[in-house]
Amino acid sequence: MGNAWPDLTDETRLMRIHSRIRGEQMARYLGVKFNPKEGFEDDLCIYVKPRHLRFMKEHDWVDIGDEWPLVKFVEPHTQIIAISQHNYDFLVERFPENKIIIIPHQHVNWENAPREKRKVKVGGYLGGISNVALPAYQGIQARLKKLGFDFIFCFNFKNRQDNINFYQSIDFLVIGVEGSNSWCGTPAKLINAASFSKPAVAFKQDHYKEFEGNYIPISSLDEMEEEVLKFNNEDYYEEWSLKVREAAEPYHISKVADMYLQLEKEFRSKL
Repeated sequence: MGNAWPDLTDETRLMRIHSRIRGEQMARYLGVKFNPKEGFEDDLCIYVKPRHLRFMKEHDWVDIGDEWPLVKFVEPHTQIIAISQHNYDFLVERFPENKIIIIPHQHVNWENAPREKRKVKVGGYLGGISNVALPAYQGIQARLKKLGFDFIFCFNFKNRQDNINFYQSIDFLVIGVEGSNSWCGTPAKLINAASFSKPAVAFKQDHYKEFEGNYIPISSLDEMEEEVLKFNNEDYYEEWSLKVREAAEPYHISKVADMYLQLEKEFRSKL
């Protein structure tokens, strides 16, 4: 393993969220080679959302992420990294002969920044823009305004600092649109909010299973209103704030990095 890192620009929107989090960010943190052109033939290689698997060596790993076309290239010897428990369960069922492990997304609060103690006033949502998301969250904004809460949403984040700024500006996260329980879904938004001690109110999803009990599940927007109103009770909010912060600790980048280092250790032990 070596140290090679290109200059990064944060001028473009994070359309490559998965590859930047699990490729660029993690490589920088570990101080290892990133997209080397040569000199990696004897290294353990982890390929994050590659276009195909023809170049993979027997001991390499592939992080498929949400790249569905890659699934058809998987062979019985292909070692796979899953991004969540839900993703793992899907992959194990589809590829029972393969070695599959889970390495989750690291959360964005690497510095362990604390939550600013203040009156609970602002809810929010951060995510990708769509014809469904924008009107849905505008509707939630109107609902919460009637209850005395502000609500902000961010669809144009460009880098990790944009994420940090958003989570520091809210008091709780709302995921007010039911998802599709995608095979590659993760509870990353819930965990990012939790890392700043911000609880989440969200429609219950299968791909939130490893964070079950650490967010407030809802099945309707009326329930969302009921749950948000409970945050007016300072003790109730503080209890949730402390609980979710603790639940997010295993997703700190230092602990996720250790999972990659363990793969390297196992690889070297077999040489």
